[in-house]
Amino acid sequence: MKKMILNSIADVALVVANVGTGINCIGFLYTPKFPKIKK
Repeated sequence: MKKMILNSIADVALVVANVGTGINCIGFLYTPKFPKIKK
């Protein structure tokens, strides 16, 4: 059972990481339209 729980946690972490990278990609695509937002 412990292995299954660890695997599910790893899967959730991968999904969260994928969503995070997707948001970052969208942010990079939109930033050129708004140069003032860039640091």
